[in-house]
Amino acid sequence: MSQPINCPACAAAIDTVNPLSRTVVCEHCGNLVRFDNSTWITEGSFTAPLDAPPLLRVGRSGQLHGRNFQVDGRVRLANDDSQWDEWWLMFEDNQGQWLEEDDGNYYLHTDTPYTISDELDELRSKWTGQTFAADGKDWFITETGQASVVGMQGQLPVGVSPGFTVSFLDAIADGRELSVEIWMQELSTSISTAISPADFIWTEV
Repeated sequence: MSQPINCPACAAAIDTVNPLSRTVVCEHCGNLVRFDNSTWITEGSFTAPLDAPPLLRVGRSGQLHGRNFQVDGRVRLANDDSQWDEWWLMFEDNQGQWLEEDDGNYYLHTDTPYTISDELDELRSKWTGQTFAADGKDWFITETGQASVVGMQGQLPVGVSPGFTVSFLDAIADGRELSVEIWMQELSTSISTAISPADFIWTEV
């Protein structure tokens, strides 16, 4: 169930904030509003607007693999090599999932309860070719890096601010790909599955 808040920057009402959301872009003034220590605080705004891709956009609703959803949020990440978008999909059962869009390819991330024995600083220092233990298996790291938040729309389940840095690594085991992201001190682990644009059935154009 959504809940209303007032933007701490302009005091305007933001009426449809999902209880899972930790960062919201105020549609009235464009400021980021982040939930921190039980309080909504302002984090400023981004200087450059995001482009509008043809397939996904915040507010669009549809169906994916038989489940109804709405696109609640979008964050753009970038580093020296590339940039990509991660979309926050909220499904009708009030469960959310990340959808990664990278150079025309789409990957749906399913959260996992895996426990990783490494501390966050140890994970951040890992590099390609090393391994780490999760879910009783050794995962081979195929990619590591950091990316900065350069844009955002809608609502996200994590706290971000302009220029905020995310650490990430991808790893494989038993034919599965595990994605690990570190947002501030929050660790996110998910199994990544490639999907096709044809898998979407849109109820709004």
